[in-house]
Amino acid sequence: MGEMRSSAGRIWRRRAWHGARWGVSVGLVAYVLSKIDLRAAWSVAGRLGGAAAALTVLALAAKLASGATRWLFILSALGERLPWRRGVAVFLLGNAVGQALPASVGGDAARVWLAREEGIDLRVAARSVAIDLLAGFASLCLMMLAATPSLYRGLAPREVAGTVLAVALLGVAVVAALCAAGRFVRGATARPLRALETVANDGRALLFDPRNAAPTLGLSLLFQSTQVAAVYTLARGLHVPLGLHDAFVLVPVVLAAATLPLGMGGWGVRELGMVSVLGLAGLSAESAAVIAVLFGLFNLALALLGGAGAWALRRGGTPGRAPVRGAP
Repeated sequence: MGEMRSSAGRIWRRRAWHGARWGVSVGLVAYVLSKIDLRAAWSVAGRLGGAAAALTVLALAAKLASGATRWLFILSALGERLPWRRGVAVFLLGNAVGQALPASVGGDAARVWLAREEGIDLRVAARSVAIDLLAGFASLCLMMLAATPSLYRGLAPREVAGTVLAVALLGVAVVAALCAAGRFVRGATARPLRALETVANDGRALLFDPRNAAPTLGLSLLFQSTQVAAVYTLARGLHVPLGLHDAFVLVPVVLAAATLPLGMGGWGVRELGMVSVLGLAGLSAESAAVIAVLFGLFNLALALLGGAGAWALRRGGTPGRAPVRGAP
């Protein structure tokens, strides 16, 4: 009876958490819509042509390709390998689940579970996804650090530039502290501390060892850059005056904010962030909101199409793996 009550309690807490995140997303989207002229926004959206839409799809497809390559490299560095086609299929299915379901963390859990089905050790699969997320976060912090000189040179008020710099430095410090934590809990017997030690050692090997850090962070920067390129392409297609330099300075700030577990799939946080941050480059609230919504819809559509193709690919073949022992 006690176990049933505990399980029911976890289910209700999870539902309450998801409900709260839905509330945040809906509330933020409603707030943004209340602050813009909907007719003007619809007029802006109508400017998007087929060529710009196609280029946006190509940029987001490159994002998925670089993301899958990064994860498969991390998995290989941890001592496991998946055939390229099946590994990409697992990544695309996880991405589709993360975009389509109300809990974005579900996509990461799905990737771990699907990798397990392919014969990958469950703990290694979980570690690979954790390091994958850490690498993505680290790359955004590095991009924000690189952007701060431009922010201080007049693109943003000094208090905004200072906030971005502080957040970026804090993020880098958190990543470094996490990767160093393994040395302080070495030999611990408690399961959470053993897990922390393992992930910290993995992070140090993949993010600070030059042999692994170059491809891991390089692919992470490419992953983020393709998203910036997609936003820039949408802006150009909508005839909105967002320069490429300004896009690379400002969009990473929005992407970093959208990674916070506040809303569902970044919805709401992304729209508010785009309106607030892209306004520094002179964009109207209507233009920034349209870019944010279209960016989210293109991501969702491509994720679902990729997931459908990956599902068909997995159903048409048999799971396989080529194990490699000896993690770094």
